Amino acid sequence: MTDPGEKSEKSAKETQNGLVMGIALGIPFGMVAGLLFFDNLGLGMGLGLSLGIAIGVAIDAQNKKKADASPDAPPEADGPPAP
Repeated sequence: MTDPGEKSEKSAKETQNGLVMGIALGIPFGMVAGLLFFDNLGLGMGLGLSLGIAIGVAIDAQNKKKADASPDAPPEADGPPAP
């Protein structure tokens, strides 16, 4: 039998993947855009980080919404089983 805490830890790790990927991709793409458009590496890196975080959080929210609405998800332990 699984511990409910394990489920929340696993889902928390899964929902952070979009944020991490957004940061990891936003910084280098921002640096390139900063050099090409602004001739300022720091400004591009800041903008890329901001956009990466925004996109990553949006992806995380979308993935969490899909996971919550998934029909494959087992019923909650506190509630009655689905008919």
